[in-house]
Amino acid sequence: MRSRRNTVIACLGGVGAALLVVGVVSGTLIRHLVQIVPVVAALAVVRARPAWGPHAALPVFAWWLLMMVLVWLYLAGVPMFFDGDFTLTEIVLTGLTALFCALGLLACVRMESTTSIASRLLAVAAFGTFQFAMMWVSFLRPFVNR
Repeated sequence: MRSRRNTVIACLGGVGAALLVVGVVSGTLIRHLVQIVPVVAALAVVRARPAWGPHAALPVFAWWLLMMVLVWLYLAGVPMFFDGDFTLTEIVLTGLTALFCALGLLACVRMESTTSIASRLLAVAAFGTFQFAMMWVSFLRPFVNR
């Protein structure tokens, strides 16, 4: 149980760090800081409330894995809502982020939980909504191109 918890912690840290590097490389650090607030919050929950941790981290990992797949589809020529060019560094970081997400999801699913199903669903819904909201906020005027 403890090793899976440590895996979730490491993977959340990896996702956060990779997204920060993308922010630096792309010149959009503030936008990426907004986007990783749920990653940091999930990390805090995993550390402080281990029984709730995997349920908080699960939607965060799923969200970022989906975003990485969408980037790859865009790079493969599938029309998406993404535009612009991606540097080699950013492309490599999408792969690294996806790896952290996949490993984190696997660790979350394998962790045992003593919480009720209602609590688990609440944590998943809350963090999924939180991650979506922070992504949306990051595209508002104050954060565009920052």
